[in-house]
Amino acid sequence: MPSLGTYGPGWTMRYWQQIYKQCAYRQQMYRQQQQTDIQK
Repeated sequence: MPSLGTYGPGWTMRYWQQIYKQCAYRQQMYRQQQQTDIQK
């Protein structure tokens, strides 16, 4: 990961938002999968 000085705080905010969205998306998919497994 590059140092903060190169990109500034704005870049890191976008970077972490992207990671957070990906994690949230995976959790959502995981929950849906669990629900369908229970219903079977």
